[in-house]
Amino acid sequence: QTKHTQLTFLEKLDTKLIEKCKSIKQFVMLITDLSYFAVTCIGKKNAVRRDSFIDQSYIIGAQALPIIGLVIFLIGAVSAIQSAAQLRQFGADIFVADLLAIGITRELGPLMTAIMVAGRSGSSIAA
Repeated sequence: QTKHTQLTFLEKLDTKLIEKCKSIKQFVMLITDLSYFAVTCIGKKNAVRRDSFIDQSYIIGAQALPIIGLVIFLIGAVSAIQSAAQLRQFGADIFVADLLAIGITRELGPLMTAIMVAGRSGSSIAA
């Protein structure tokens, strides 16, 4: 007897259906827990400690600004040097400032800020 190495259509459907059911179950459990804790926190007066929240917000947000500013500045400097060399070939080196203003402000700045805050703050919270 030879074993079938390929799954039949029904076996594939069964596998996908089980995975979807597990995902739906996890989502329902998450929503249930979130709803439960949201309702129980409303009833308690001291459920949210404002002073601790403000302290953590300061540590996570404001203290991360110097390193984020330094990294964004260095990325901007490297991008300026690289793009100026490439744009000079086409006589468009006058557009380096426009390119960096749009590129850093719209695209790279928010992305790098999010990565830096998540990495720095996540590691400090875990430590």
